[in-house]
Amino acid sequence: MTSGDLGQVCRIENEVFPNPWPKSAFEGDISNDATYCPVVKDSSGNIIGYASLTVDINEAHLTNIAVSTEYRRQGIGSILMDDVISKAEREGCRAIFLEVRNSNLDARGFYTRYDFTELYRHEHYYRKPTEDALVLVRPIGERNSHG
Repeated sequence: MTSGDLGQVCRIENEVFPNPWPKSAFEGDISNDATYCPVVKDSSGNIIGYASLTVDINEAHLTNIAVSTEYRRQGIGSILMDDVISKAEREGCRAIFLEVRNSNLDARGFYTRYDFTELYRHEHYYRKPTEDALVLVRPIGERNSHG
């Protein structure tokens, strides 16, 4: 992801999340050497998915992953997840953590296919609407079963 991508990234962010990140959050990610921000583009060069993974010594935090609604269930999320898991492995991380809305059953199912398991519930984590987050973890180095 580059600064030139932010218009398209923010369009997807606003499309898929009830409380989207502001542009400034993405600007912070792309300026942070510890954050990896891959994108997937369609054949016309338009961004159709993106992720943000922050690496901190031996842990990684998947802070964002999104796919444009019209490209869902076409493997774009899997491309991004495989990429961030590979990055975490290359960086020597022992685990990847993430938060997901308790009500986001599609995302929870996706993460389960990648061997993420619930670590704990973070009450009132999300706003608009207020909702608990499930904090999930996936050990690195274990074979995933997303197929």
